Amino acid sequence: MSFRVVGWRWYSVAPKVPKYEKSGLLLTKSLKYVRDVDEYQRQIVEQASDAEKAKLLLQKIQGNKTLLYMLANFHSALSNIGIDRSAEPSTRPLWKYRWHYVTRLARLSNTFWSQCQLEDLAQHDHRLGTRPDRIGVLDPINFDPEVYNALQTGQYEGTDFRDVQMIGGRTFK
Repeated sequence: MSFRVVGWRWYSVAPKVPKYEKSGLLLTKSLKYVRDVDEYQRQIVEQASDAEKAKLLLQKIQGNKTLLYMLANFHSALSNIGIDRSAEPSTRPLWKYRWHYVTRLARLSNTFWSQCQLEDLAQHDHRLGTRPDRIGVLDPINFDPEVYNALQTGQYEGTDFRDVQMIGGRTFK
């Protein structure tokens, strides 16, 4: 969190969390709350980088075997086409990515984010970019090398998710 000095006072530049007021006119207060939540989400998206969002995501899913497995499976599908932590975003294979986007990557990403929403870990829709340099939060370059390698082994922060079984998923060695 950063602060800004104006005169002799400190002001936080972090967005203010909206609060629902239960008194007064129910409909107008509800609409104001919805507007405030939309504004709050917009400010969060503008302020945070994808790497910070990836760290926050990992903190939230740390003990969840299914979500860790789905994230590792997504990263494995990306590495099959040459997109991993070491790949520069400008040199990633465009047509190979687009083919895999249509056949597999979009489904894996949408399933991961839908599961995050069901478990109340994500508040809005996340869409996978159609270009390899705009993958979004799940881009392997947003994760630390140790975290990325730990996810590829099937063990992260004491959580062993190698025994999770899904249709069409990968197996760990």
